[in-house]
Amino acid sequence: MVIGKNMIYAPIIIPTLNRYEHLKRCIESLQKNEWAKYTELYISVDYPPKEVYWEGYKKVKRYLDTGIKGFKKFNLFYQNSNLGPYKNSLFLKKIVFKKYDRFIITEDDNEFSPCFIEYMDKGLEIFESDPNIMLICGHNADKNWNANGGNVLKLSSLQYYYGTGFWYHKWVKLNEGVNIKLFNSIGRNPYYIWKLYYNSRNMLWWYVHRYLCEPYNAMFDENGNLIPIDINNNIFCIIKNKYMIVPVKSMVRNHGRDGSGVNAGTDNGYDPIKIDIDSHNNFEYCIPADFKLNKDNRLIQAGIDGKIKFKDNFKVLQNLVLREALGDKGYHKFLQIQNKYREKKVRRK
Repeated sequence: MVIGKNMIYAPIIIPTLNRYEHLKRCIESLQKNEWAKYTELYISVDYPPKEVYWEGYKKVKRYLDTGIKGFKKFNLFYQNSNLGPYKNSLFLKKIVFKKYDRFIITEDDNEFSPCFIEYMDKGLEIFESDPNIMLICGHNADKNWNANGGNVLKLSSLQYYYGTGFWYHKWVKLNEGVNIKLFNSIGRNPYYIWKLYYNSRNMLWWYVHRYLCEPYNAMFDENGNLIPIDINNNIFCIIKNKYMIVPVKSMVRNHGRDGSGVNAGTDNGYDPIKIDIDSHNNFEYCIPADFKLNKDNRLIQAGIDGKIKFKDNFKVLQNLVLREALGDKGYHKFLQIQNKYREKKVRRK
């Protein structure tokens, strides 16, 4: 693809707060991209909710106030009250939508390949008119993917969204499609449950355990509405036969499993430095003629985390049946009784 006057360079948005080292690494990796000079960078620094955040917040402020070079333009915003990660990112999206019909979003704990921006911009051009492609992601798990001669894949579920590109009209569609009505209907539809199982055991687990049984706060806003985060988007894409584009070789390594984030905990066995990412300076799309989610990749996608075994699948389905039989209140009463029994058993030991 030749750079031309009609090429749209998507802005990059980064919501942040107090993780100075992570943010600096993230920005410096983006600065190494040749296409950074065509790209506007938007950063919003949230207001510290607690005293413990102030030291890191001040470091971030000193770093950003000196100005960030290497981009077409640097746009910086400071919040006067705490918005939280989701609303802080939503603030930036509303800003860029006044000027652009697409955007690239990343958390501040990601480190990118030098060809990441080019990959994203070209993907946003190539797949813009394809109604079945909902997003472009720069991350991928290191698995034995069947690329069929290409360098990108079409998947319906991805465990982590690290560096993601959206179009405005498809982002709106995701916001509208990811809703309580759809998600409630899944548990009552055996075909939908089978689709989750067939495409991602992990997403089936999340749906049953973290949507139906013990709701996970990050999936909802303060009004109880579902929000378009990776888990919810995956479930939507599987149910609605939609897809995302990912590279065969990941362009992102994440440094957020150190306990510094809101949702991710601490994983002492995880070393991001050992993750091999694409080191090329440029990226040209190589798309196979038969570009689809093939059986080999669907099987990898279905058990992508490598941890969910038969007994876990059985437990998921058991909980689903119990919830449907007992109802929401009855099921949670059952959980309370079960937890008390487990506590007594532990004390006896």
